[in-house]
Amino acid sequence: MRVSRRVLWLRDDAYPLQNIARAKTVEIPTRRTGETLKFLAGGVGMTLFGVILIAILDALPSWGFVTFLGYAVRICGIIFYLLLAFALYEILTRKLLYALVIETSGNPATLVASEDRAVVDDLVVKIMDAIDDPGAEFQVSVENFHVGDRIQQIGNGNTGVRR
Repeated sequence: MRVSRRVLWLRDDAYPLQNIARAKTVEIPTRRTGETLKFLAGGVGMTLFGVILIAILDALPSWGFVTFLGYAVRICGIIFYLLLAFALYEILTRKLLYALVIETSGNPATLVASEDRAVVDDLVVKIMDAIDDPGAEFQVSVENFHVGDRIQQIGNGNTGVRR
């Protein structure tokens, strides 16, 4: 991200400083509760399926393949619970993200997201200082990531998916 000659650049996106009405930091809300409940509901369903399957296998006469299948189901259950615990830990310890939002005469645009609020707040201050000072120039290297597809919409025309 850089400001050069009164233009804010983020890769190939340009925002003329005179068109920026506001820059702000917003907290990107997490959906921990909903994700956790959905995840636990799936875990309960898989547990019921496993318990029913083991009960059926235990009710059958004990011979080689049925015994092997019973042990295989139990081992898969242990692996499932280890993965469930790891995934639940990942959901519950997910860090909050803070986004730099630029508002122009059009729709607001989210430029950068970071786990460190101070980084985003500093960018807001630098952008606003550049708006006040016509000679200001700066360049900041931002570690940015994007999860999922990025769809760009301009007017009525969809320009497609960018990965």
